[in-house]
Amino acid sequence: MAGYKGDIVASSTLYFSFNTRDANGNPMTLGGSPVVSVFKNAGTTACGTAPVLTVNNGQTGRHTVTINSSADATFYAAGNDYSVVITTGTVNGTSVVGTEIASFSINNRTEVSILAGMATRSDVTAIEAAITALGSPLQATAYVAPSTPPTVVQIRQEMDTNSSKLSNLDAAVSSRLATSAYAPAPTVSAIQSGLATHSDVTAIEAAITALGSPLQATSYVAPIAPPNVVQIRQEMDTNSARLAAVATSAGVTAAANSVLAAIGSPLQSGNYVIPPTAAAIAATTAAVLFVDGATNPLKVNSDHSVNSISTSTSPISIVVPAAVAIASQDPSVMTCLRGDTLRFTLPLLGDLSNRTKLVFTAKANLNDSDSMAVLQVIEGVGLVRLNGSGQAISSTASLIVTGVSTGAVNLEIDASVTAALAVQDLVWDVQAILSTGVTTPVRGTLTVVADVTQSVT
Repeated sequence: MAGYKGDIVASSTLYFSFNTRDANGNPMTLGGSPVVSVFKNAGTTACGTAPVLTVNNGQTGRHTVTINSSADATFYAAGNDYSVVITTGTVNGTSVVGTEIASFSINNRTEVSILAGMATRSDVTAIEAAITALGSPLQATAYVAPSTPPTVVQIRQEMDTNSSKLSNLDAAVSSRLATSAYAPAPTVSAIQSGLATHSDVTAIEAAITALGSPLQATSYVAPIAPPNVVQIRQEMDTNSARLAAVATSAGVTAAANSVLAAIGSPLQSGNYVIPPTAAAIAATTAAVLFVDGATNPLKVNSDHSVNSISTSTSPISIVVPAAVAIASQDPSVMTCLRGDTLRFTLPLLGDLSNRTKLVFTAKANLNDSDSMAVLQVIEGVGLVRLNGSGQAISSTASLIVTGVSTGAVNLEIDASVTAALAVQDLVWDVQAILSTGVTTPVRGTLTVVADVTQSVT
C-alpha cells in the first residue's frame, strides 16, 4: 500500500491517494473513525497537525490525503524524511492501525539539493554575466526576442538580389548555351513532310513493289484467305511425294500394302496377324468354364471342393500344398471378415489363476504405441481402444477365460466393431499381468478381409 511520493519543496502541499480492500481483494471502506498521522524520520511522535483524510473519495475503497507542510514549519523542515501511517481505522472490522500508506521527503534528495544550492551559490552572478555576454536567450536581462522569421518569398528575393554564388552559377550556365548559329531540331511534321517528298522515295517504292511486300504503295494485292486444315490434308494426300514414297518403300510388301489399306496402320509388317474378334474371345472363355468344354459347367461346393454340376461327371480333386494347409491351421493366424462378429479361441496361455489383468492388443506395426492400437480388449472391461481412439464399450468385445489352469481364453468382437476396421494385416498378442510378473504367452497375426455385402437391414 505504501509508496514514496517524492522529494517535495518546503512549505508546499502534497496530495496522494491510497486504497483499502477486504481479504478477497475487493475495495472496502476505511471505517472506525479513521485517522492518518505523519512521523518524521525514525521518530515516534506524530505531527500535531494531522493531514486531511477524505474517505471513499469518488469510489469505494479509494481515499485521499492532503498534507500542507506550511502548517508546521518546525516539523516539516528541509533535509528530512516522513512516513504517513494509519493511526486509527478498520477494514471490514479488522484493525489496520500501524499501516504505512505513503512516504515523502522535503529537500532531502540530490536534485532538490542541487537546485537549492544553485539558487544561493556565489558563482551565480558570474554565470549570469557570462550568459549576458554571449547573448543567450537564457540570460536574465537585456534579452531581445527574435523578430518574425522571413517568409519563403523574402528568402528567395534576398537570394536573387544579393547572392554572388547564384550570379556565378548564372554566368556559368549562360556560357554553355547555344551560339547564335544554333538551329532548333526539326519537328515531327517536318520530318514526315521531308520523307514524303524526298527524291529517294520513288526508288524505295520500286524496290518494295519488286519484293511483293504488302507495304508497297501501289499494285498491292491482298492475300487470299489461308487454307483450312481439311484443304491442307487433301493437298498432302494428293500431291505429297514423300507420303507416296512411304507407301512404296522397300520394306513394305504388296501383301502388307493390302493389309495397310484394310486396317489403316502404317506400322504393321508383312507377317501381321489380325487379333481375334470379340466373339472368338467369348467362345474361348466360355469353354474354360466347362469341365468337358461343352456341357458340364464347374461348381464350387460349400466345403470349397470343385466339381461338375452334372452328376455323371467325376468330381475334380484339388491338391492343397502342405505348407498352405499347415499355415491355415496355425492357431496364431487369425482372420476377421470385416462387418462380421469375430469369435476366436486363443491358443492356451497356461496357468492364469494368479492373474490381475488380461489384455488383447492388435496393431498395424510392432513399433506403434498402445495409444495407436487398432484393437485393444481387456478382460472384464471390454473394448478400450478402436483405430487409435479410446473406447469404453463393454458390450462390443470380451476376453473370457474358460479354463483357468490351462489358460483357455475365448475372444469375441462384435460386428459393429469389425465394420469399422480397414482391410489390413495386423499383429496381435495377449499379455497377462500375474502376481509373479508380466508375461506374453501368445502372439500372432490378424488379417482383416473385405466383406462383399457391406450393409444388411
